[in-house]
Amino acid sequence: ALKKKEGIAPILAVIEMHSEVAFKVACANCISAVVQLPKWTLKMAQEASPCIIRMLQNTHQEVVIKGAAVLTTMAKFACTHGVLRQEGAIITLNALLTDSSEKVRSVACGALRQLSG
Repeated sequence: ALKKKEGIAPILAVIEMHSEVAFKVACANCISAVVQLPKWTLKMAQEASPCIIRMLQNTHQEVVIKGAAVLTTMAKFACTHGVLRQEGAIITLNALLTDSSEKVRSVACGALRQLSG
């Protein structure tokens, strides 16, 4: 029997289990929207950041770019900075600064700037 999942868990499960880029991007968009609600900002960062950071290591550029964009949104809120640093966001984003894609380098740089602010 399937256990009922609540909160962000079903969305994170889709990102983790499905290889379809569109599913990953759509779920990341949901996370990006919810993290902007003050009541949920820190909780979303705590629960979703490991999964979003893993998106940065995906082989599909669209997934990497979306992951960096979500981290940029999370990092707009100072309360998330400690969580994001602890989860390894800075190290992973730094690694993207040498990516062959200018777009990937650009969004990674933007996320790093937001995190250092």
